[in-house]
Amino acid sequence: MSSSIAHSDSITLSLELKPQPTSDYKGSHEQRVQCTNFPLSKPPNAKVTRMRVGRLACLKDMPMDIFFEIIMKLHPLDLLRLSRASKYFRELLLGRSSRHLWLAAFGNVPGIPSCSRYIPEPRYAAVLFDQYCFACGNAHSSNVDYSVCIRLCKSCYKAKYILYCSLDGPMGLILSGFLKTLPMLCVVALHGLPEYRKYVVDAKSNGEDNTIYLPEFEAVIKKINSISYFSDLEVFFAERIAFVTEMQTHGVAVFDWFRDYRNQKRQEQKCITEERKAAILERLAKAGYGPGDYPDNGNWRKVVERPTPLTERAWKIALPKLTALVEQKHADDLQAALEALIKTRRAEFRPLYDAFVQDVLSDTDRIYAPNWHDACSLPSVVELIMENNATSPVTQERVSHIVEHLVVEIREAASRIKHDLVEMLFRDMSDRDPSCPAKPLTEEALTTYFALFVCHRCLLTIGVSASSICAHWRGAHPTLKWNDGWPIDECTVNRSRKHREQLSRELPWVSALRYGHLHTSTALAALGIPEDTPLEQLDSWVQEGRLICTCAHPRLIYIMETGWGGLMHHLREEQNWHDTMTTGPRRSTGELFNSHCLSGATPCLKLLAEGEQAAVPEFAVPDDIVAEINALLEARSDRPVCRTCYGMANPNSWHGLYLEQDVEIIAHHMHVRYAPLLLRGSESRHQLILSGIVPH
Repeated sequence: MSSSIAHSDSITLSLELKPQPTSDYKGSHEQRVQCTNFPLSKPPNAKVTRMRVGRLACLKDMPMDIFFEIIMKLHPLDLLRLSRASKYFRELLLGRSSRHLWLAAFGNVPGIPSCSRYIPEPRYAAVLFDQYCFACGNAHSSNVDYSVCIRLCKSCYKAKYILYCSLDGPMGLILSGFLKTLPMLCVVALHGLPEYRKYVVDAKSNGEDNTIYLPEFEAVIKKINSISYFSDLEVFFAERIAFVTEMQTHGVAVFDWFRDYRNQKRQEQKCITEERKAAILERLAKAGYGPGDYPDNGNWRKVVERPTPLTERAWKIALPKLTALVEQKHADDLQAALEALIKTRRAEFRPLYDAFVQDVLSDTDRIYAPNWHDACSLPSVVELIMENNATSPVTQERVSHIVEHLVVEIREAASRIKHDLVEMLFRDMSDRDPSCPAKPLTEEALTTYFALFVCHRCLLTIGVSASSICAHWRGAHPTLKWNDGWPIDECTVNRSRKHREQLSRELPWVSALRYGHLHTSTALAALGIPEDTPLEQLDSWVQEGRLICTCAHPRLIYIMETGWGGLMHHLREEQNWHDTMTTGPRRSTGELFNSHCLSGATPCLKLLAEGEQAAVPEFAVPDDIVAEINALLEARSDRPVCRTCYGMANPNSWHGLYLEQDVEIIAHHMHVRYAPLLLRGSESRHQLILSGIVPH
């Protein structure tokens, strides 16, 4: 029989292994070598302070019996740090002859379980009280296995621990028959404090849900492969079961102690903090300060609520900081009171400014006048509000004294607003239209056909003129600063609907209509209208019903009330819908009629002569068909989907498939999209409408 099992210490396989850094460790090679010997070596990246050099040199000349008496009063963590101070102390404190010093140090910690006979005391101290990773030296390591007595950082823990049930390949197959007889050590993660009770202390009860330490697992497999005789294997199994049971029992006991120790330490720190706070407040009260003088912020709590006793030296250091914080609190209170008065004066000025814009300003000055928020920043208004430190109420009489200055300043602000609007147009043209002019635009561009603007703050997606966007901003957003943060490169920011709430803080809230110059110039070319036609004339034609879209959409009459911008919005939406339906992967191949094409002999836009009536199709649906469709729609609460569109659309997208629950719109959709292609005489138009719509 082989004598491969010499003594019980041979079963402590994992305790002889030194953890290696993970593959993603970014330290140098020298640092990596140091970390493999950690925690008994000096921690990596240790700070060297010249002022402290030589302060421990006198300990070498001290009699050893006195030195040992001092050492035996230390905490285990202090003793561990002293062993790392120099080679002299390392050799002195980490030898076997110094074990009694470590036992005495552990005796200074009440209730701590005694160190296991398999684990050296310095390693036990590093596991319990230190914060360095045994593998890579990371100073923030909170994953602790009290059974194996090892501390790892997050990345090393993830690399070296794994659930037994997740093992695959040869290693999992080797031990599949020995699961009950070959127990695995259990992990307790300090940072999460899991319910460790699910890990029983009896090694024979370990199951497949155990988390195992990979180096130990590999060592056990290697040991099994090296045993030749079955009798030796039985002896090894028995010794392993006894060893793992002992280590798991010790690990659970350490965890129980550490939980109580941590709670007790927190309670002690809380008591010290409360005593320090009471002492500081008592001394501040003697100095004439009261509760109203104390700020409530992190800097104040950092000084007052520290878990350290308040000594005379600490008070001398803290007093200047506390005095500065109290003075800052007084200054902040005065500033807050002033801001409250300013807010009141601004509120008093608001109705007076609205009346001033409507009654005093001329029509020309009113077009680009700033809103109430920006008007409060004008020099004359600031002087009016801040008179007597904002204690004088704002009245009509006081406002009448600054009318002349206010008109001049409003004109200057209007000039800046017009400059921003022109810059928006130029940016849109230069970034999205290669054929745009190379030189910057002038203020005359605000009256051209492409001078359309939108508001992202309230999702005003229909382009309006420069005067209309300023009136909208002044009326709908009186409390906001004009394009706060402008100018920024708006073209590089995604304006997806998902991030609209965030975009309202990042984008300029007013900007030029996207691709406005490109779309409007194409429309004018299709209509044969000169590009020097002013925007006002185009708005008038649309609102009078002379410039129309021949699709006769039921909602078009409401959209065209906004003028040229509303017509362009309708055209752009229809063209985008057609592009979405005809590009990318599709469920089936089919022809889709483009009812809003601007090229060819019959473009969708038409300019009627004065007095000419538009010949647009009417989609009248009989009452019985309307009742049948309404019954079909009322059967479901969600919006209907066009069956034909669904069969032709991208299988990964529902964009553009939903229709409104309105018979007129459904009829318009079916006739405009598919009637020119699908009606071959065998199917009536009403049958086409009814068969083409299904609730989704």
